[in-house]
Amino acid sequence: LDVKTRWLIKVAISACCQYEFALRTHIRKAVANGCTREEIEHAILLVAPSGGFPRMMEAVLVLRDELGDH
Repeated sequence: LDVKTRWLIKVAISACCQYEFALRTHIRKAVANGCTREEIEHAILLVAPSGGFPRMMEAVLVLRDELGDH
């Protein structure tokens, strides 16, 4: 897997597990490794079917806090 894909997977895992500190760190590192906001958001949205809507929404709020509200 390429670097960007690995960071997007880490974002999704952190979101699903509700590890907020790890999620914040992984979002920052994903951006630093070339991931776009849209790619990170898409990875987080994929959490909903498996992890549940509340976990996905909490991760979206963390993303907004980290990268600014859109």
